[in-house]
Amino acid sequence: MHPSIEIRLRATFFGLVLAAGSALLCGQTPATQSPAQGSDTKATSVSSSTSAEESDTKKPPRRFSYGARFRWWTAQPFDGKGIEVGDSQTDISHAYDTTSASGRYAVGPAVDWNVTRHLSIRAEAFFEHLEYTKVTQVYTGTPTDGTLNNTFTEHTSIGYWDFPLLVRYQGIPVQTTTSSSSTNSGPKIPFSFDRIISHAFVEAGGIVRELTTIRTGNDTLHADNSTAYNEIPATAAHPTVEGAVVGVDFRFRDDFNLKVMPEARYILWSGPTFESQSTLSRTRQIEVGLSIMF
Repeated sequence: MHPSIEIRLRATFFGLVLAAGSALLCGQTPATQSPAQGSDTKATSVSSSTSAEESDTKKPPRRFSYGARFRWWTAQPFDGKGIEVGDSQTDISHAYDTTSASGRYAVGPAVDWNVTRHLSIRAEAFFEHLEYTKVTQVYTGTPTDGTLNNTFTEHTSIGYWDFPLLVRYQGIPVQTTTSSSSTNSGPKIPFSFDRIISHAFVEAGGIVRELTTIRTGNDTLHADNSTAYNEIPATAAHPTVEGAVVGVDFRFRDDFNLKVMPEARYILWSGPTFESQSTLSRTRQIEVGLSIMF
C-alpha cells in the first residue's frame, strides 16, 4: 500500500475514535445526589408534629366530665367572740361566749359541662355539719365583781347543703415552636411561666346554702347547783343564704384524660346563717380545694 494512503487511513481511524469518545463523554448523565437525610427527617418530624397539634386542636371537647372535689376552709365557720352586755337599771349583766368545733373540710360530687374548648360550667354539691357551743352566764352586778346566778350552755349541731354553680374560663394554650428548641443549645428548662398560665382557669358564680337540720341541747346550772335540760332547737337567722364566689385553679391532664385541679376560692355570703349575741357565722370565707375529674 502506498505510504500516503496508509497515513490517511490511520489519521481517519484515530479521528473516528476521538469523535466516539467525546460523544460518550458529552452524553453521560451526572450522578444523582441523594437528599440530605437530616433535613428530610427534620421536615418530616416538623410536619408530623404540626399535623398532630392541628388534629388535637380540631378535636371536639368532651361535653361532660364527672368527678369529686375536696374543699377545706382556712378558718372556722363561726367568728366566735366573747361579749358582755349589762343593764344598769336592773343591775344584771350577761356574758356570752361561743366556740366552734366544726370540721373545716368536705368532699362532694362535681360535674363539668364543657360549652366550648375554653368555657365550661361547674356544678357541685356538699353536705356538711356545723357545731358550736354557746355559754351564757348571768350575773348580778358585773362579770368582774358580781355574783354568778345562772349558766346556760347550748350545744347545737347543724346539717346543711352547699350548692356552688360556677362559670369557668381557660385562656388559649401557648403554642410551642420547633425552631427555637432546635437552635437552643443551652440548658433545658422543664417549665415556664407561660406553660403554667396555659393551665390556669378563672371562675366566678354563685352558691346557695340550705339548712336541713338543727339539733340543740340546752343545759342550765343555777346558783344553788340545781340543773335543767331541754332540746329546744336554736333559731337560724337565715335558713337559706346566697353568696358570690370567685376563684382560680389549674388543670393538669394525663394520657388517660384524668384531670387534677388544685383550686382557691373566695366566698362572700349575703348574710350570716346564725346571728345571736356571740354566735355569728362568717360572711367571708377562703377555701382551697382539689378536684379530680374524668
